[in-house]
This record gives sequence, C-alpha cells and structure tokens, in this order.
Amino acid sequence: MIVKKKFLNFLMIFSMGNLMNVLINPAQANREWKIEVSPTHHTLHASPAIGMDERYKGYSQIYGGTLPKAPLFQTYLPDSHSHFEAEVPLFMSLPSAYFSKLPESIRSEMRVDRIVDNALKIFIVGQSIPFDGEGVRSGFYPHYATDPLAPTRGSYSTSRNVKLMIADSASKKLKFEVIGRSDGEVRNVQEGENILKSIVPRKSSIVHPARDNLTVVSPIPMGVIGLDQERNDNFWSYVAYEENGRRQAIATFHLMLGSNYRNVYTELWGKPERKNFGLLPAGTHTLTRTTDDLVQVLKGLNEVTKTNDPSQPFLKVINLIQEEPARRPHPPAVREAQHPRKEPEPSVTRKRSPPTLSKERPQVAARKRKPEVSRGRSRSVVKAKAQKVSLKTKPQSAAQKVKTSQRARLKKETPSATKRKVLQTPLKKRPAPATRRKGIRKPLLQKRPRPSHMRRRR
Repeated sequence: MIVKKKFLNFLMIFSMGNLMNVLINPAQANREWKIEVSPTHHTLHASPAIGMDERYKGYSQIYGGTLPKAPLFQTYLPDSHSHFEAEVPLFMSLPSAYFSKLPESIRSEMRVDRIVDNALKIFIVGQSIPFDGEGVRSGFYPHYATDPLAPTRGSYSTSRNVKLMIADSASKKLKFEVIGRSDGEVRNVQEGENILKSIVPRKSSIVHPARDNLTVVSPIPMGVIGLDQERNDNFWSYVAYEENGRRQAIATFHLMLGSNYRNVYTELWGKPERKNFGLLPAGTHTLTRTTDDLVQVLKGLNEVTKTNDPSQPFLKVINLIQEEPARRPHPPAVREAQHPRKEPEPSVTRKRSPPTLSKERPQVAARKRKPEVSRGRSRSVVKAKAQKVSLKTKPQSAAQKVKTSQRARLKKETPSATKRKVLQTPLKKRPAPATRRKGIRKPLLQKRPRPSHMRRRR
C-alpha cells in the first residue's frame, strides 16, 4: 500500500513538472494551423489552431461578405463614392506572441499609444493592387478589421476615430494623401527622398446601414500614393483604435501583388495535379496543417515571384512564422500605463529649535487652584517645601525651582475626583467605598470596639 502511494505521488509530481515545462517553454518549432479555403472566394486563410480570436474567423459581412477581416487597399471612385473590391488570395492571422518579430516602426507606435502586446492583432495579407489614375484612387479601408462582427444587413452602426500608419515599404515611396473633403492630416517621416513613415493621427471610421439596410462604410477613405500595378511592393500598416474603453491595434504585413498576382493565383489554385502542395485537397474546406507545411507552400510562392520582386516578400513571411518567439513581458511604457508609479511625496522635516539655557527658557505661570473643602470647612492650599540644595549638586535657577515646586504640588496635593467628592459630602451621607472583593463594603469611619480589658466596668 505504501509503495502504491509513493508511485502515485511520483506520477503526479512528474506530470505537474511536464505541464509547467510546457507552459513556461511552449513548443515553438512546429505550430498547428487551421486552413480555411473557399472555392468561391479563392482565398487561403491560415490561422493558429489554438489562440485564434473567434471573431476573425470567416469573411467580413460588410458589402455582402466577400473579403477577409483585415485592413485592405481598394479602388475608390470619387464621383460615385463607391469602390472596387480587391482580390485577396492569401490571408494569415498570427498570435500576439509574435510581437517581438514586428519592425521597430510598429513597436514604437505601440509604445506611444500605450498598447499592450496581447491587445494587438497581427495579419498577413496578399492582395491585388488597386487602380490609381484618372477618375479612380487607391483608398485604405481598415473597417473590415475594426468591425469584424458587422452583419450583412441590419441596424449595425459604429463610429470611432482611428490612427493610421504605413511604414517600411520596399519602394520607399508610399504615403497617405487626403482625397477631396476627407478628414485627416498626413504627417510624413522622410530621410532624403525616401519615405519611412506616413501617419494619420486621427481619422473617422464609420460603419452603418444604407437605405436598403446593407452594411456599408464611410466617410471618404484615406488615399495612398506610390502604388503601381506593374510593380510589386510590400510594407507594414498600423491601425490603432478604442473598443469598449480598451486600446486596440492591428499590424498588417501587406504583399501588394502587381505583376506577380497571376503567378500566385496559379500556384495556389491553378494546379490541381499537385493538390496545392498537399494543402488544398479536393472537397476539403477546413483542415489542420503544421508550420512546416505552410513553409513549403510559401517557398513555392517565393520561387514563382522572386524574378519580378527582388525583395522576396514571401521569405519575410517565412521568417515571421517559422520560429515562434517566447512570451515576453510588456514594454516598460505599457507597464507604466497599466500600473502608474506613485511619485513619492516630499518628506516633511520638522525644524528643531536650538537648545536653550535654563535662564532663557520661558517661565510658566503657576495654575491657580480652588480651595478644597473637607467636612464642611475650607482649607487653604498647602505650600510645597523648597528643596534642600545639597553641596554636591549645582545650585538650581529660579525657573527650575518654580518647576520643581509645581511638580511637587501637583503630585502631593491634587486629590482624585473620587476623593474630592467624598471630602465634600457630610460624614453621614458618604457612600462606603468598595473593597477589592465584591459585595463587601466597609464604612469610611467606623469606631473600633475597645478590647475587653479596656472596657469600663460598671
């Protein structure tokens, strides 16, 4: 019986140790991913099997539900206030544990906006490049990501302010621009002719129902300058906003597929004999694959696109998903925002008065005392005797003598409240004071009986 208990204790300790090891050092090499494919949308959506936000599964229902829930660039028509939808063959969601792999441009903005890393969503989007020319403009639409629960039709309506940024573009030419009467102010960070960042500190974002109750977005989107349909590009976008009083952010790595769009589409959807690298078997809409499977697909996409795009953006995607970094603590700025430090109050130091000699000390006037009454008669306050000055001690000053006399008087002649009350009452009416033992009372003044030998004999 004892051996069995020891064995069970050993198994419990061993299992708990393994569990703690998994929690502290999670498996980083080969994460499992859920793959969602739709033959009608021709979009490959990969998301982590564990830790995925359920709100971002499927497709956005805005304008009928044909686009993924991510920030997108689309063709905007200023005359009709409408747009052409983009084609998105690749969409990936990454867990917030990849925060340390983001570029410094994104992390610095998060520190400025005081956003915690677990309030961040990371996306990878491969899409076609919108038209930009006479009568059409390229517009940025973050609404699909900021409102993932918007229905196709109904009374859904939200209005918020967002902060927008695009940075680290391969061409170094991308920047925002204001279209027409659109609100927003553009601030560009440049290094010579290269544009490092383009920031819009405040832009309104509204999702509301149209006349036929179809959910649409407004107002005029923020325009983008520098996109060319014949040139591939890749960059990061950043969207910061508030939801239910909590600050949120979305960081997206965009692969703008210009001349490479057809190659990517064919590699993913146009080769049934290869079964799309084993990722998209016929008749399957949702399946689970590992990081190694995704890396093989991305390597194939890089082979067919590196000729037209020397920056090789798919290699950047491989570096992002291949090795998951360990969980890191919050940035210092975010920690201070969540738990602000209390500044120490200035210490109050009391000024000590310099020591004074006995002659300089102020003399306190003696307190006048009321005459005490004893047995109906009044008696004057007895003066305290002066202290005798010994030859060995130093002679006392007048102030010290006054103090000593006061102290002696207070100690000797101040009667207690009970004694004062007893002395003021006549002898016959005085209550007998209680002794230590309860229930035994003795009169205050009682004549003791004489001894027998002292009694008078009649």
